[in-house]
Amino acid sequence: MRISPARVKIQLKKFKNTPFAQHLGMKIVKLKPGYAELSLAYQNRLCQPYGFMHGGVIAALADTAAATSIHTLLGPEDKMVSIELKVNYIAPVTKGKILAGSKVIHLGRKTAVTDIDVKDSKGKLCAKSIVTYMLFRGGKIQ
Repeated sequence: MRISPARVKIQLKKFKNTPFAQHLGMKIVKLKPGYAELSLAYQNRLCQPYGFMHGGVIAALADTAAATSIHTLLGPEDKMVSIELKVNYIAPVTKGKILAGSKVIHLGRKTAVTDIDVKDSKGKLCAKSIVTYMLFRGGKIQ
């Protein structure tokens, strides 16, 4: 199943207007209903003292991929906020880029849950994440 060009345009505009994602250099690689893949290039400014990509940056990529995948299933006026994020770090990232593939595994009236694999440019699993979002349908905070 594909996303309509109009929805892709809305999604890209929303992503472009996300200052934090832009600041880190995240990019959308793929969009499908209930799925998003984002990339982030290794940069020294995103590392911890030993030259590994900082865990907070990896978590931020997973969180942003989660939100992007959920947005593919919502209306343009719907809003959301993360309420839980869990990350298991499996392997350090020392070069190249990482890809976060997020799949929506639950979409309810008030919450959505996503499953994210973060892999390096060779396809090696670097982190596994589950992110839960609270949904504000119609943009209304309840």
